Formats: sequence, C-alpha cells, structure tokens
Amino acid sequence: MIMQINAAIVENHQRMALAYEMVHLLNGDVDTVYLWAERSSFRGWVDQRQERRASLSAVHILIPPWAIGQCDSVADISLVCDAPVELVELLIEH
Repeated sequence: MIMQINAAIVENHQRMALAYEMVHLLNGDVDTVYLWAERSSFRGWVDQRQERRASLSAVHILIPPWAIGQCDSVADISLVCDAPVELVELLIEH
C-alpha cells in the first residue's frame, strides 16, 4: 500500500489524514484508498458508513480520554492533542 499525504496542508490535518487512512487499512475497507485535500475538507471514494467509522476511529487514535477530562474547551483539546478542531467536535458530538 502506498499512502500519500499532502505536505501543503497543516500538520494536524496531516496527522488526522494518516490516522484516518490507517483505520481504513486496518478495517479492510478498500484495497487502495485515495485522499486529497481541498480547503481542509477531506474527500474519499468509499461509502459514508466507512467514512464515519474511520473518522470516529481516528478521533480515538489522536485524542486520548484524559484530554477531554482535563481541558476546558474544544480549542484547548485541539491545541493539547494537536488535532483539528473539527475532529474534537466530532468526538464531543458522538
């Protein structure tokens, strides 16, 4: 498997993309997963159920439970975990 992450996107989105794509690989979702970034929104060619599962699993890879208990806000969690704000929000809403 070859995974390419766009070096032009911010580092915390690169980390998110890596965790997200690793989850697809570990779940056996597809043989080859393509990813590209456009205005910080990630798009793939697999169904929504796989996308949601991969996103939620990536959240748990990048944001440890202690961060939720010790941080006061979404912004704080994002900063401490070096995770995109939208990923933190996904964890909180789930």
